[in-house]
Amino acid sequence: MKFTIEIFIISIFSFYIHAQNFNKLINEKYSKLNDTLYVSKFETSNFEYQLFLKENKNNKDLLIDSLKWLKLKSFYYSEPFCNMYHWHMAYQNYPIVNISYESAVKYCQWLTSKYMNGESNSKKIRFKLPTEKEWLEACQLEKNRNWPTYLVNNDSLYFKPNVKLCESNNCITKTSPDNVISKYKTMNGCSHIIGNVSEMLITKGKSKGGSWLHSINDSAPDKSQDYSEPNPFTGFRVFLVVYSK
Repeated sequence: MKFTIEIFIISIFSFYIHAQNFNKLINEKYSKLNDTLYVSKFETSNFEYQLFLKENKNNKDLLIDSLKWLKLKSFYYSEPFCNMYHWHMAYQNYPIVNISYESAVKYCQWLTSKYMNGESNSKKIRFKLPTEKEWLEACQLEKNRNWPTYLVNNDSLYFKPNVKLCESNNCITKTSPDNVISKYKTMNGCSHIIGNVSEMLITKGKSKGGSWLHSINDSAPDKSQDYSEPNPFTGFRVFLVVYSK
């Protein structure tokens, strides 16, 4: 039941953001990093991005390039994912991928506008992509742990991060992005800060955290990933900055 409720909260977030006050918004969706900076507990989902597209249907530059799935020659499900991943209900809470950096920035601007137009919202805030420093602040793994030995060898972890757990092409891992809700979380409650999809930074062409296609070593917090176009392994997580009360 809790899992179902959590999915419902994520699904309605973007649609009702204009009617939410700040405290409700934070309690349901964000974790506090400091007095002025908050991080979304979840990567941005297909459902959330589709709501954004519906209000910006005339802007063709924001569209999802689903054909990018077909460029993964070794990916067995490339054709079904091309046809269904971004639109089928089963994937509504899976992370948005195959979009441009500019689209992610526009999405953050759209969220800011939706919130600031709410009558009950007294705080001045802005949604944004993070700097590398801000992303690292959000990536709070357990202290005094060696990377990546702890993640690979610790059998007490109920869920492993969605990455390749070895360098071999035969290693056991998930075959695609996973639901944005995960039992593998940082100390501040962020799901998939490591793995699932590599998360865009405010610096264009740079992302952090690795993805379902990256090895555990390449997904380490001190590593970055490069991208030059939309692809099936790069998405984004929204950060929130408070300017005034």
